[in-house]
Amino acid sequence: MRKGFEITVEADENYIRCKVFVDISIPIAIQFTEELDKLAKEKGIKRIFMDLRSVVNIAGAGENYKFSRTEVHNLKPQDNYVAMLISEGDHSHDFVETVSQNAGYGVRLFTNEAEALAWLLHPLHG
Repeated sequence: MRKGFEITVEADENYIRCKVFVDISIPIAIQFTEELDKLAKEKGIKRIFMDLRSVVNIAGAGENYKFSRTEVHNLKPQDNYVAMLISEGDHSHDFVETVSQNAGYGVRLFTNEAEALAWLLHPLHG
């Protein structure tokens, strides 16, 4: 683990997995997003699985909006698909999903890992 998160490429190289171990602030979100984007471009992988089950988003709505509309936009990842696995009852990531989808990104929240992977690995997402 480094910097509060761990990024790995799955053995079949169909997707990149990012496990986050610290509550998400904008600086940590920028760090893992930039690393994910770099690795995705290097490997030609467009599917990202985010495991956020043990963390919450502690950034405010304005910060999340700016992050999705400015920081992420500068990376130009519109053709990526991101499945975000969260804990049951955790709504701290809801605004990120909404703003990301409104900005044209393929982002979706899940509370079930099998459902998240089924959506992420669907043939239309690649």
